[in-house]
Amino acid sequence: MSQISLRSVLIVVLLIPALGGCAGQEESTDSIALENLRWQVLRGFEDNYRSGIPSTEIQRAVEVSEFPIYINRALNLDTGSELVHSVLQTRFELTREQLERPLGIHFRWIGESWRLYVNGQLVEDQMILEPGGLDLKYRRIFRHITVPLNNANLREGSNTLVIHFAGYQHPTTIEANENHGLVFSEGYEIAPLHYLKQKHTDTLRIVVSTVYLFFGLYHLVIFSRRNLDRYNLFFGLFCFALALDSVTGTSQLHHAVLDTAWINRIKYFSQSLEIPLFFYFIHFYFFADKKSPFAVRLFAYSLSALGILFLLIPFNYTESFLNLFHYVAAPSLIYAIYYIGRVIVSGKRDSLLFGLSILILIASGLWGILDSELFHTGVHLVPYGFLFCILSLIFILANRFLSVHNESERLNLELTEQKNAFHRFVPTQFLSHLGRRSAVEVRAGDSVLRDMTVLFCDIRSFTSLSEGSGPEETFSLLNEHLQQMEPCIYRQGGFVDKYVGDAILSLFSDESATTEQTNSENKSTATLNSAQRAVSAAVEMARLARSAQALKEGSSDYLPGFGIGINSGNLVLGTVGSPSRIDTTVIGDTVNTCSRLESLTTHYSCPILISGETRAKLGHGNMFHIRQVDQVYLRGKKQKTTIYEVFDADPPEQLLQKNRTLERYNQALEFYRTGQFQSALNIFEDLKRKAPLDPLPTLYVERIKGLLSEGKVPERWDGALPVLGS
Repeated sequence: MSQISLRSVLIVVLLIPALGGCAGQEESTDSIALENLRWQVLRGFEDNYRSGIPSTEIQRAVEVSEFPIYINRALNLDTGSELVHSVLQTRFELTREQLERPLGIHFRWIGESWRLYVNGQLVEDQMILEPGGLDLKYRRIFRHITVPLNNANLREGSNTLVIHFAGYQHPTTIEANENHGLVFSEGYEIAPLHYLKQKHTDTLRIVVSTVYLFFGLYHLVIFSRRNLDRYNLFFGLFCFALALDSVTGTSQLHHAVLDTAWINRIKYFSQSLEIPLFFYFIHFYFFADKKSPFAVRLFAYSLSALGILFLLIPFNYTESFLNLFHYVAAPSLIYAIYYIGRVIVSGKRDSLLFGLSILILIASGLWGILDSELFHTGVHLVPYGFLFCILSLIFILANRFLSVHNESERLNLELTEQKNAFHRFVPTQFLSHLGRRSAVEVRAGDSVLRDMTVLFCDIRSFTSLSEGSGPEETFSLLNEHLQQMEPCIYRQGGFVDKYVGDAILSLFSDESATTEQTNSENKSTATLNSAQRAVSAAVEMARLARSAQALKEGSSDYLPGFGIGINSGNLVLGTVGSPSRIDTTVIGDTVNTCSRLESLTTHYSCPILISGETRAKLGHGNMFHIRQVDQVYLRGKKQKTTIYEVFDADPPEQLLQKNRTLERYNQALEFYRTGQFQSALNIFEDLKRKAPLDPLPTLYVERIKGLLSEGKVPERWDGALPVLGS
């Protein structure tokens, strides 16, 4: 926990100065500060005002001497609810050198609804009215918007800038609708477009918002795991409030949201919650065993109620409530200084560093109130004050959790070792299918019915391979084989249920893929069903076995006796045993048929045999090379079983021969199934000559000759031998 925090802090410390350096571009010498120009404002707007206020109306215009420009104050509007149109104009000079580069105009704040004209040409339209034009459909209040200017509409010398505003009268005398106009004292300029985009980037604000969000989630996760430390809850929520406060100042959000009034509402809501959450964080960090002071509860309830009202009241009243919020927030921050002083005097652990960092944050909050009420610079220091504060707090919290972290690491390591040891005997996927999260929950008799694909693999010649070897060499040979085969299964999303001597019983499910599969390089297997993944694993295993045989014996032939059987269908997964000794098992006809298919690989000299059920799940694509081998009656089954061969793992020449003769092979097999033995025999004998590496034509030639010579053809021939298999 502490290592994560320290690493996060290091990233932030290294990142913030770099981003700050990117944001702080050198001031452009071509910049025209709009707050230094002469402005006139006139109530009302006519189409001919686009090029400037006519000389016949200029006498009615009001001269504006300084920024910020609040339209309602400049026009001395009365209280009311009427939508007021007005025009604000100025003139600016451009040189030929300035016109050589694309220009733009930047507004630090502009609202409530507006259109921008330069030399009579519409440049930006952010005015959306209701039908009839008597009300705004959406408010378009922007913070930090940069508007490109068309140099073709500009000229050397004097140019006219006209802003058509539409905003409401203020409903009370407390404030004069401070969303209506240009509400900051500086930050409005005309400059080269590339300079404005570099200077007024949102990168730093977005990064800071992300940092807040990360720490908020981090501490909420801690609280969800350890809810005794309630300060983690309030600190996490405090971070979320700061993230909302910060992200609502980005221009990207203002462009993305149609009705920007909601951005203001959310910003004021988050600011109202910051102080109560912060108070409770401090209280539960240092005085968790005591009841919160009355003043803390009073400020918390008052500010929280204001925050909720910001979301509910008509938007025209939000600025009035913002003033009320400032009147409540200022004394609450002053009380916070007293409260932090108590913390420092108490001498509690980490209180000094904690107190100093919080005092810096409180100072930035007080500046925000003073700037909003008096200075109007738009310099928002709270996010940066909090950034400094949170860095200090993270170090403090990291030190507090250090001892707990070390102890939990030791316990986690011990538990992980025990868990891994258990999972070497019982796969986690088996537990998952049983609906159990850990081995502790498993009971004898637990069982569940599942539709799965079973893969059974066996080294048929293992006895002969291990003859003359001692126990150590035998187990070494066996483990080498199993260690090569197992990864093939896990890479395809299956898991090994058990090892039976030299055989492997593995399972594949359609319900979920294993972590091994999800993290593997072959991401495409995540879209395959259980049969497709089982066959893919079998092909990989057969190829690997043939490669190992070639390395050991210098031969590229198929490893004698290595066989894989695959079947799909319902089976039962469960546990058997007693309370003192439990084992896992899978039972069902699907498993038995799979084992018998594997035993038939020797008879047919085919490394991979699959059932008709598995073949049906593979679909009709060209994912694998497949052909039908036979139809048989397995022991204990009344229905005949169709057997298919997957020959993708065959040596290249053998694979090529089977592919070339596949059509003729299928024709011969159809004659055989329908009892046309002589026709089938003729084709199989021809295939025996053309594909000498294919064992099936030879098998069928011998079988058909035996049936014809000995008269053993059943009276009701259905293409399947009466009994076959172990």
